[in-house]
Amino acid sequence: MAGLLQFAPAFRATRGFDPFRAPLFDLVDRLADGRTDGVNIARTGEDTFRIELAVPGFAENEIEITVDNRVLAVKGTKPAEAAEEGVTYLSRGFAPVSFERRFTLAEHVEVAAADLAAGVLTVSLIRKLPEERQPKRIAIGAAGNA
Repeated sequence: MAGLLQFAPAFRATRGFDPFRAPLFDLVDRLADGRTDGVNIARTGEDTFRIELAVPGFAENEIEITVDNRVLAVKGTKPAEAAEEGVTYLSRGFAPVSFERRFTLAEHVEVAAADLAAGVLTVSLIRKLPEERQPKRIAIGAAGNA
């Protein structure tokens, strides 16, 4: 279980009761690689969310963010490192390693923005329901004389 957290069983029990929470659970449920290490997922408003990824040592030009068919892909590519003359590493706790993480976005969830600061990539998401899918209040007696 070292570093592997599975949220799916706990969240499935809550589905169907709170439609506003479903997009968040879909994001957590569908981490393509099943890992949550180095990833925070937060709800920042009724229809807004944030994914935070730890990307230490990566610059903006080394990270690519794409969305294709509701799959958000974050890819970090490090150029080959030139050997430093006279330096021999005895231990490498953070080697320049490329990575790719994928998230399946819930229906009507879009990427609003992305920001990189202090080794943390923040991807802001927003849920935009079409007018016909938004909740409507029905007044009692609104049908009049039917």
